Amino acid sequence: YVIALGVIIHLIEGNLIAPLVMSKKLDLPPVLTILAVLVIGKVVGPLGLIVALPTLASTMVIVRRILINRIYEGKGFRKSTRDRILVLRVPSPDGGVRTPSAAIPDLIRLKEKINLAKSA
Repeated sequence: YVIALGVIIHLIEGNLIAPLVMSKKLDLPPVLTILAVLVIGKVVGPLGLIVALPTLASTMVIVRRILINRIYEGKGFRKSTRDRILVLRVPSPDGGVRTPSAAIPDLIRLKEKINLAKSA
């Protein structure tokens, strides 16, 4: 009975408690953490138990960066000029650079609003 109880406690601790604790430290969803440990551990074996969480963390960074930030927010895969505000800099006679002191209008967004209004 003692051996069976030890095995059961070890399985619960290794497959449920440890992933939940690690998910809080790595800011990963607990369900994905448990699934990653179980699936990668089953596919790869004992080495999979070691690399499951780093693999999941790397995958989550890629998913958050590409899928959420780029695609859902409409930025695409490449940065465009829409991400930067264009500032007019004029050389001054003393060798410095002059920039406008008033608020700079975002001409690209203004043009997009005009195009959207025309198409609607």
